[in-house]
Amino acid sequence: MKNNYILITGGAGYIGSTVANYLLKRKYKILILDNLSSGKKSFINKKSKFIKVDLLNYNSLNKKIFKYKISHIIHLASNIDVTESEKYPKKYLIDNVKMTKNILKFAIKYKIKNFIFSSTAAVYGKSNKTKVNEKDQLKPISNYGLGKLICENLIIDECKNNNIKYTILRYFNVVGADIFNKTGPLKKGSLFKNLSENLEKNKNNINVYGKNFKTPDGSAIRDYIDVLDIANIHYLIIKNLKEKNNIINCSYSKPLSVLKVIKLFSQISKTSIKINYSKRRKGEIPKIYADNVYLKKLFKTWKPKKNVYQSIKTNLFWEKYLNN
Repeated sequence: MKNNYILITGGAGYIGSTVANYLLKRKYKILILDNLSSGKKSFINKKSKFIKVDLLNYNSLNKKIFKYKISHIIHLASNIDVTESEKYPKKYLIDNVKMTKNILKFAIKYKIKNFIFSSTAAVYGKSNKTKVNEKDQLKPISNYGLGKLICENLIIDECKNNNIKYTILRYFNVVGADIFNKTGPLKKGSLFKNLSENLEKNKNNINVYGKNFKTPDGSAIRDYIDVLDIANIHYLIIKNLKEKNNIINCSYSKPLSVLKVIKLFSQISKTSIKINYSKRRKGEIPKIYADNVYLKKLFKTWKPKKNVYQSIKTNLFWEKYLNN
């Protein structure tokens, strides 16, 4: 199998490049597809094969990669901004779905038997439960979450009909940076990114959207996982999961409020951080975290390689590297 390529769409992005580097270290051959609209060419390891292509154009996709022998597809390419998804629904309800349709069409045509998809906790939406497992009802409240759910259903149907093994990974909040390979978050918007960037630029304040959520401190509650643990989960799937189809929550199952995260950043950076409150953003989920029992059941020896404290430190280091 290691003689064939693992194809990673969105492999020049934050998560995709980290997954690619992790697999390269374990001697897998990597083929990266990216249109570089949000990814960065410097994130691409020279040991991998890179092809610039727009997944919205199936003919171009087919023409550029049909000759490669591929064992797995890891589909990460996507528009991923929850707030933006409310302003520009087409990107999330049409473009994200079309990209998924096209890469599935390619997988079916060339009989690629393993498909791994990066989904999101946003598919749970406004669940009746705060702690959600993979079998809970899905009620997305953002166009981002809805688009990912449409893609999930498409993958399940097409893979079952064409004898392709699928694994759907529902990421909770991915944080941290791979400081050794010099890859990390570029896009503004996430709490960790905003805090790290502001602190590096000596703007010791942060905007918090909403202060009257029904939570102990009034701020939203989230779950986190380091990007290197995400990469490790992909490796474990490729190495160990041979036949069964799976949907897996990816998180530490250790919920933290927004205000708690700010406090941790303040402690680690030894800086006082001023909080500026703004109104809630549309599509915001008040509180959610993952039941990750199934993840630990599938991989009985799995333990996080990182924790939130380490993720904060690598995020801060990453911003310092970007600034210099």
